[in-house]
Amino acid sequence: MPTITLNFSGVVQSSVQINDIAYYVDTSQLGGFDTGDSSNIVRIGSVISVGVNNIVCNIDSSTAPPSTSDFIMFSKDNSANMSSLLGYFAKIKLVNDDPNEAGELFSVSANYFESSK
Repeated sequence: MPTITLNFSGVVQSSVQINDIAYYVDTSQLGGFDTGDSSNIVRIGSVISVGVNNIVCNIDSSTAPPSTSDFIMFSKDNSANMSSLLGYFAKIKLVNDDPNEAGELFSVSANYFESSK
């Protein structure tokens, strides 16, 4: 299967893993990052390698490669990433990577149950 290397000017998001599915959407058609119309989202293929500033994906020969203005996104494999937190303690840290722009957090929630007593 043919592959494509997607190079980024910044660091690749840390949660991208091998076997994730990469997608892109043309931001000029949508006027920003609104992906409400999912018919414009194009599947690139499964991620086979993750570097510091790039990812390598399998790509179907019928899929047009993304341009430099397209928004790249990915999804996780649901069969491997559907578990809840395990153990008695969990700690999270939310960070805004852009020091010049304020971030807005819509919601934070936790799913837990008492596993033993």
